[in-house]
Amino acid sequence: MRLWFITAWLTGLLSGALWAQSPTEYARQALLRIAHGELEAVRQELPDWLARYPNDPAILFLHAATVSNADQAVALYERLLRDFPRSEWSDDALCRLIQYYALRRDSLRAHQLFEQLRRGFPSSDFLPLAWEVLRFSGGLPTGAQQNPSGSYALQVALFRTRQLAEHEVERLRRRRLRASIME
Repeated sequence: MRLWFITAWLTGLLSGALWAQSPTEYARQALLRIAHGELEAVRQELPDWLARYPNDPAILFLHAATVSNADQAVALYERLLRDFPRSEWSDDALCRLIQYYALRRDSLRAHQLFEQLRRGFPSSDFLPLAWEVLRFSGGLPTGAQQNPSGSYALQVALFRTRQLAEHEVERLRRRRLRASIME
């Protein structure tokens, strides 16, 4: 009987500690855990958090980050943007959507979301990342506005062989210029 009481007391203490965290604190820690390979553990805890905080933007973002189906994640990120447009998680959701649409080669939608991110969150830490995603995915539409760094790309030359192109890239890099080969 005594062992049962101690076990029940410890269980109550541990579950109380779980709920002592705010949804935002939990979501931040859970996202770090996911990055360290603990996705399944977070997925097992999430239903309790969803039951307790069904309309919290942090928990909604975390839910989107844990689903396996990309279309479900997109729907959750879009819901977060619709229901909580000024949430601290909105720029995170916009960045995830930009990545999704860039990977799907929907450059128009990715660029629209980037403009929404730039206008709505001009000091977001996600702006440079979102710009790079667009740039590397070819998601910059013709006539795109100036990028956040204020620089532009210029094609320097065409080469008959990859070896000649690589040689030129190395020469430019020695001069401390950014250079890359595009095929």
